[in-house]
Amino acid sequence: MNSLVFNDFTHFMADIGTKLSVEGFLSGDISRADADTVCGLFVGLKTSQLTESRDHRGDLRLPSDHIINICARKMSHVNSVAKVCFQIGDELHIAVDTALLHLFSSLIRDDITAKLRFQEHLGYSVSGETDYDLGIFSFTIVSCDYNPEFLSLKIEDYVKNLGVFLKGVSDSVYEKRKGSIELSGEEESLWEHLSEQSPDGFNRSVTSCLKKIHKEDIIIFYNKWFLSKRPFSIRVWCCKLYSKYLDSTNAEN
Repeated sequence: MNSLVFNDFTHFMADIGTKLSVEGFLSGDISRADADTVCGLFVGLKTSQLTESRDHRGDLRLPSDHIINICARKMSHVNSVAKVCFQIGDELHIAVDTALLHLFSSLIRDDITAKLRFQEHLGYSVSGETDYDLGIFSFTIVSCDYNPEFLSLKIEDYVKNLGVFLKGVSDSVYEKRKGSIELSGEEESLWEHLSEQSPDGFNRSVTSCLKKIHKEDIIIFYNKWFLSKRPFSIRVWCCKLYSKYLDSTNAEN
């Protein structure tokens, strides 16, 4: 690592050959202006020919000037996808952070759908996804009506106002969610899930932390990792550009 220079990195990116992959590497707690500056380094970067190896040819994306998500393209030719991710904690496998992330996810899951899908009608698929191993929470909207940049800004607006919802959760609802959380639609409590999936000893620590968490702890958790931090990554994909709200968004910016 110490011997690598910038030219080594640019040659590596040329071999990958897609703008989507480049943007995937540019993730971190950086401002939008800084992200634009870094992306500018790759403008005009020439791509090399793909390998003809049968073992790897199917794993590489074809060089392209457009950002295209393969999954979105399979679903529809008019999909627009925005995904905003937040990373929780500075280290992996911290019991209290994992416990807070479990509870946070349970508390806001229904609210995400209610506000972004049914109230604002932003997309036909709206979700909050959690990677407990890496400590990442992602907000995702898939739409046929709005351009992805507009959707990502709406997600950021939702996150900024999420504290009002969390403070308004009743004590009874809070205790119910903390005591028994159904995962993936299965009739299984959080405690049972942790016992089966977590490393030895870690599940007991998470269970202990969950029982001690208070409502104020969730507010502090939200303020620290969602409100005061920039997103870990903002990813947008589009198979077709949309004019709806595009002009108004550009005018505001």
